[in-house]
Amino acid sequence: MTRTHEHATSYRLEGISFGLADGLIMSLGLIIGVAEATIDPRLVIIAGVIGGFANAFGNSIGFYISQSQRECYKFTRLLSMEHPQMCTQRRRST
Repeated sequence: MTRTHEHATSYRLEGISFGLADGLIMSLGLIIGVAEATIDPRLVIIAGVIGGFANAFGNSIGFYISQSQRECYKFTRLLSMEHPQMCTQRRRST
């Protein structure tokens, strides 16, 4: 395995572990809050399932955005190294 591949795998595992921890804490808080507010177990289950889906969706959007920004930064950095004159001209015009 190459160093770049190991770094990418480590980054993905970090994202997964953060998402799981965040999802667990959010879901438990939601379930405990709804359970304290009502005595109907169906509402607690429904709230837990809906909250879990909403949190998974939100985490996936956040991870996608962070990956997109990371790729954009890499591209900009590579472009500035290959064509430094473009970056200096752009800075002067702003």
